Amino acid sequence: MPLREDVLRILRSGETRRIHFSFTATDGQIISVNERVFATVIDAIESDRIQIDWDHGQWRSDHRAPADARYNSQHNYLLVRPGAPLQSRVLEALVIHECVHAFFDLRRRKLPNVDSEAAAYISQGCYLRTSGFDRNRLNQGTDNEVLTGMLIADGIAMQHGVPGARLDELRSSLRSNRAYQRNGYISGLFRGNG
Repeated sequence: MPLREDVLRILRSGETRRIHFSFTATDGQIISVNERVFATVIDAIESDRIQIDWDHGQWRSDHRAPADARYNSQHNYLLVRPGAPLQSRVLEALVIHECVHAFFDLRRRKLPNVDSEAAAYISQGCYLRTSGFDRNRLNQGTDNEVLTGMLIADGIAMQHGVPGARLDELRSSLRSNRAYQRNGYISGLFRGNG
């Protein structure tokens, strides 16, 4: 299956359609992620406003988080590392994470990077949780944000809301993660350009 079709399959999955949450960003605005977010990204891919391609290091990233997928907002590309396991739940969840960033870009949102990343990690955690992923497969220390995203997904499922203490824990982890500190990325603003 071509890469683009794999991404569309992930975005149309039942696991993705069940992602639904909101929280208040550090600047006071409400961030909501739901089925409509992913439908918007699907439309952008199908209308070629977002391109899907293999990542051959075409463009630099604002941070150095190692990843099998990343979204480049300057060029509207979702890039996947060649050789990444396309049928793995971990990669599928990472695609969901990057598509949250793509949505904020398409909507020209201006929001703190820490909240953009938090929304993406919560979405990633929701996807992993609803797909039945065994969280024991995550690496303590290197997958802290993904694990916290899954714990937040547990709270959403039980309380129908994002648990504030877990959200604070996720933001704190993001702020202290060296991969996100490059060029002041995590303390900066995300500015979507469509």
